[in-house]
Amino acid sequence: MGTNKLDELFTDDFLDSLDDDSTVDESASLPTWVTNDNRHTTNRAYHAILELKALAEADIDSFGEVETKKTPKFYKLKKAHVAKALGLSAQSIFNTSSFSPSILAFFNDVNDALLERHQNEQKKQLKRKRKKTGLRAKKKEVIVVSHQSLETKYNDFKAIKTEEVLNLAIERMPIDLRAKLGL
Repeated sequence: MGTNKLDELFTDDFLDSLDDDSTVDESASLPTWVTNDNRHTTNRAYHAILELKALAEADIDSFGEVETKKTPKFYKLKKAHVAKALGLSAQSIFNTSSFSPSILAFFNDVNDALLERHQNEQKKQLKRKRKKTGLRAKKKEVIVVSHQSLETKYNDFKAIKTEEVLNLAIERMPIDLRAKLGL
């Protein structure tokens, strides 16, 4: 019963209509400085930056640690990586071409967005790391005072316990042995 309804939905007309929607003109979503030709440098550079951005976002999301001074800046795109993906020099893409100011502005915007995403992720990591529990949350002076007070209490209990044990031993001691000891 249920498969008949699905079979009706998956007719050739329905599937063709899905194909029509999926081939929406990409030029509507492209910036004005990017040409529609897939072989053109602006289009290739634009898509290379987007691919590198997606990789950097995945790296940022999966890093999961608090950054230190020695942590590599993996979240920052480099012009050389874009140039390597295109097989051109970074100089020709970002400085000497007619579209260089536009692509450089786009590149800087992407880097700014990645930096902001990385900083937000680092804030989350710091919140996770800062849980104040146990001895690490207390200052050294507080820990020392606490330890000293616990140690004096332990010694007092130990003395009381020893005194009680001796008194009990004396009470249960035979009378002749007590007399010899002078108790």
